[in-house]
Amino acid sequence: MTENELLQMALNLGSGWKVDYVEFNPDEKKLHIFISTVKGSTFECPTCGNQAPIYDHGRERIWRHLNFFQFETCIHGRLPRTYCSQCNGSPKTIRPNWARERSGFSVYFEAFVILLMKAMPVKKVANLINEHDTTLWPILHHYVEEAREREDFSSVQYVGFDETSRRKGHEYVSIFMDLEKRKVISVTEGKDQHTLKGFKLYLFLKRNVYKSSFR
Repeated sequence: MTENELLQMALNLGSGWKVDYVEFNPDEKKLHIFISTVKGSTFECPTCGNQAPIYDHGRERIWRHLNFFQFETCIHGRLPRTYCSQCNGSPKTIRPNWARERSGFSVYFEAFVILLMKAMPVKKVANLINEHDTTLWPILHHYVEEAREREDFSSVQYVGFDETSRRKGHEYVSIFMDLEKRKVISVTEGKDQHTLKGFKLYLFLKRNVYKSSFR
């Protein structure tokens, strides 16, 4: 097994991809991995999910990956566009299995970032991994919203709430809790009636009901 094949397995690129070559920049202390599609490969159509041939490739993109040893690692590649005969539409850019759409990080790197965020503030995480915090907040927001979408509040019957000061200057957040399960189900800025009405609407939508006796 060659070093490129070993890296291809470690990156979990999936079928249709190969590692072309690797560059190490000793001044930057960065490892750059260049990948490309395998000739004749087919990819899943982003619209219908059928396998479709490659139509062309977009511009080169870069995704930051987990460090190899102590060195920052970046994946370089051009995502292919497929033309699906089933959809009869315009060519569509595929969704790679190693990164989210419009993300500059691999899913492995994002998982590592989320793990760090559970233990320390975002600013400290950014300093630790040599990234700006503004590039990390979208990662946190994405996975928080994804988790919120999966929440099931159908059994929630009794809700309690309280407010607390977020910082000096009387900036408040309201905390809503499922009293039976002793679990926080929402944290929202503000503490007035609009905050309560917003939570009620959110709960109703999550429970998929239009009327409720909740007071």
